Amino acid sequence: MDNLRKKGLRAYFSLRNLVDIKALSVHALLKLFDALILPVISYGSQIWFHKTAFMTQVLNQNMENKPHEALKKIATDPIERLHLKFLKWTLGVHEKTSNIFCWGDTGRSPLLQRLSKRTVDYFKRLENFSRSNIDNLTRHAFEEQKNLNLPWFQRISELITLSTNMPPCYSHSNLSSRNLQSGASVKIHLLQVFNRAWSHAASESSKLQFYQQLKIGGPSFEPYLNISNRDIRRSVAQLRSNEMRVRCEFQQCKTNV
Repeated sequence: MDNLRKKGLRAYFSLRNLVDIKALSVHALLKLFDALILPVISYGSQIWFHKTAFMTQVLNQNMENKPHEALKKIATDPIERLHLKFLKWTLGVHEKTSNIFCWGDTGRSPLLQRLSKRTVDYFKRLENFSRSNIDNLTRHAFEEQKNLNLPWFQRISELITLSTNMPPCYSHSNLSSRNLQSGASVKIHLLQVFNRAWSHAASESSKLQFYQQLKIGGPSFEPYLNISNRDIRRSVAQLRSNEMRVRCEFQQCKTNV
């Protein structure tokens, strides 16, 4: 994954050199990331997904039990570090700005939550393929994973089981029983898990007390990001994300008055 991140960084800096950020909307910048950088850093994710910090936090159910700690660890995944780096550049905030704020105001979730669908769908295709009578390497490789209960098979199976056995707080009423083990259902479940973890972490963060008064609901694309003037947009983002700076500026204004 570190190698993919290096390639992703090259794509990221190439994009920065090519575009005029002041002329593009936030929506456009996020679409450019998804079209030009995400394919680079997610290459082969079906194979290495199970090794990520995101997967570990989900399977250990730390996102429910220790949300703030879990999100910190998820942010250390190489490709999520690049994702957050891009979000902070897009928002115009400091590189040490809270990751919770960046996810929250852009309405983005960790990239690996989105890539879970691809991984589970790949697993399901191989599972169906193994039931056939075709004699080839792919079928035998999957059966070897299954028979030996190797880490890839074991962890993806656990993820599917965990997502299928959703507790009452997670709704899957929009999915038929046939689709409960599909990549789409796993992706929906992980998004719900992330949103709950985000809400808990945001409410518990001492650095985001001012932000808590402004933010309504869970992660969502905030209306101020539609402002065409990037300088104004950036100032609003900085104001919302940094309570200490707001207090200092407010105190300075009181002194000047």
